[in-house]
Amino acid sequence: MVLNRSALAGHGVGVVSRADIRSVNFPIGKAFHRFFPGVGMQIRRHMGDKGAGQPTVVLSEELILGLAPEMLLSPMYPNAAERLRPLARLARKEPVSFFLGVRGHDSIFPSCYAQALRARAYPPGHFDVIRQQLQQQPPSWMELARRLSQALGGAQLTVWTMEAYKENPQRILSELTGVDGLELAEVTSNILSPSAEAVAEVENTCADLVRQERQEAVARIYTDLSPGHPKFAPFTAEEVSALKQAYQQDLEQMAAAGFIRLLKGQKDG
Repeated sequence: MVLNRSALAGHGVGVVSRADIRSVNFPIGKAFHRFFPGVGMQIRRHMGDKGAGQPTVVLSEELILGLAPEMLLSPMYPNAAERLRPLARLARKEPVSFFLGVRGHDSIFPSCYAQALRARAYPPGHFDVIRQQLQQQPPSWMELARRLSQALGGAQLTVWTMEAYKENPQRILSELTGVDGLELAEVTSNILSPSAEAVAEVENTCADLVRQERQEAVARIYTDLSPGHPKFAPFTAEEVSALKQAYQQDLEQMAAAGFIRLLKGQKDG
């Protein structure tokens, strides 16, 4: 969304980034929800020059639900409901729409683990712990969506899939912003998919680094050791099949849920 900030500002839509939140002293992490009740007012007051201060403000759900390490917990984003309560209070005064992006479990967990390693240390082979956790309590987007809806007082959620985004990115971006017919730059990831060798190197060599040093070291290792090597894909073929099946069940349940509007592709409603 940040790529489209200038274009969207001309249509009354302000896009708020993680850097923006930090610039007005809203911590990203466990304490974020404590400061969230005034976020709408603070965004409008402090960030008009950055394209916020608009009739509509877009804030990534990642900045509310939690970052990559919390996605890896069981259940996913365990503090999400608590963090959304202030947003529910805001919704009593201003119109609030909540969108949740989902992706196949077999791909998002390895990706989140590789991303989480940029922020904190995990012991060598820690993904095996996550694998056991997923076997004991299978991940569920439907369960997360139900918790979010309840926290929002039964509000409807719009859920979009990564598959739908790849099929028609302009449609998803238009849905997220409420701006139709605008040519928006596609949101693409600039994060390199690390190799299994790179992940192991980070686990073994970066444990004692402070945050900034860690981020720099992990970026360097991912860049140096990933090209030409098999990517980090820790699930077995059987586990991938089971996770794909669980994801499809999630999509079917969300499509049937009355409180969810599911965007799956160009022809869905």
